[in-house]
Amino acid sequence: MGGAGMGGAAGSGGAAGSGGAAGKGGAAGTSSSGGDGSAGATGGAGASGTAGDSAVGGAGSIGTAGVPADGGAPEGGAGTSPLPTDGAASSQGGGTVLPPYDGGIVDAINSTNWNETTIHPLNKRRMLLRDEGDPHVLLIDFGKTPILVWKMVAGGPWTRGIQLIGNDQVLGGRNDGYEVFDLTTGRIVKTVSRFPNTQSAYRMANGETMLAQSGTVLSFLDKADRLSHTITYPGFSYVRMVRPTRNKTFLVPSDTKLFEGDAKGNILWTATDPSWGHIWEPLLMSDGNVLLAAFYESSLDVVDRNTHLVTKRFGTKMMPDAAMFRPNAFSEFQILPNGNLITTNWQPGGGGNGTSGIQIIEFDPSGAVAWFWRQDPTFISSLQGVLVIDGMDPQFLHAQEISADSTWQPVIPTP
Repeated sequence: MGGAGMGGAAGSGGAAGSGGAAGKGGAAGTSSSGGDGSAGATGGAGASGTAGDSAVGGAGSIGTAGVPADGGAPEGGAGTSPLPTDGAASSQGGGTVLPPYDGGIVDAINSTNWNETTIHPLNKRRMLLRDEGDPHVLLIDFGKTPILVWKMVAGGPWTRGIQLIGNDQVLGGRNDGYEVFDLTTGRIVKTVSRFPNTQSAYRMANGETMLAQSGTVLSFLDKADRLSHTITYPGFSYVRMVRPTRNKTFLVPSDTKLFEGDAKGNILWTATDPSWGHIWEPLLMSDGNVLLAAFYESSLDVVDRNTHLVTKRFGTKMMPDAAMFRPNAFSEFQILPNGNLITTNWQPGGGGNGTSGIQIIEFDPSGAVAWFWRQDPTFISSLQGVLVIDGMDPQFLHAQEISADSTWQPVIPTP
């Protein structure tokens, strides 16, 4: 039951997946993911999972073109600033000279131990997914037939986050706390539901669980799930996925504004952009810039560390092959160990949207589509979260604030 997954970029001389870009000298084919110099394997048929209540959602529009070139002024100020030329150093922020622009990501961060054509081939990729339209968490494995390993009802559509927390367990948010799934079976082994207005959950490297709550309030739970302490940022009510940084600060997306706050509730800086709305998840990159899922802009935006202006966009509603991808809203994303970015392209809420667009897209540091997966509508509606778990040992908690580039890193020993 279920259609085959399609699409992916081909290796040099290899055949491209249907809809994917052909490799150099290669002809387009119909494979699921192209290997280096060879045709990729056809995606396995999907299996049906536990059905959730569904309602037909309204169709979203393609939308207007994103704002190219200039970004909005920080702190609500007027005016824009031109983008620096790629490869040229630019003097900004009181004379600080930035390194040559490389897309904001160090080239081939871990290419020696994380390669998509040899060590972790795409036709064996494993991903945890979060379906908002049909509220479930899923594990898929392209190396299996069928590819759907398990599908479990989650705590409602308005919660976010997928994280490996050790002992073969997966943390996911609820609108009143969080829940824990068994990675092997998908069974829910723990539910914490005493914290209303939770928008996302995250397990810190020190073992505390951080809940981002409307307000904006960050509530930290100890290992017994007792409230340990809170951080409040007055004046910001809307919040989605807050992320801690290696600088012991917090990046907070608040509708049309992004800000960095400290542990005492102080706002260190604020950024905004004319195109932002319901912005989703920010991560601190290796060069100090911030990468932000801009949601309805359908882009991952690089926000400059000094000017706090947008200097690059991955995707947008005008991306190549937009009619096929149907860029609607980029939500949760992941910086992969090789420097690529993988994101969910959420489609309108509610059930029955599995045939809409391509909901998993991977970009390389230049902004080109490196791989994609056309979701199987027999068990997927509207994806809002993705976590590639290739190369990650699920026996350990994985956190981002101990990382130099916001890739997920194991906490050893797991607290």
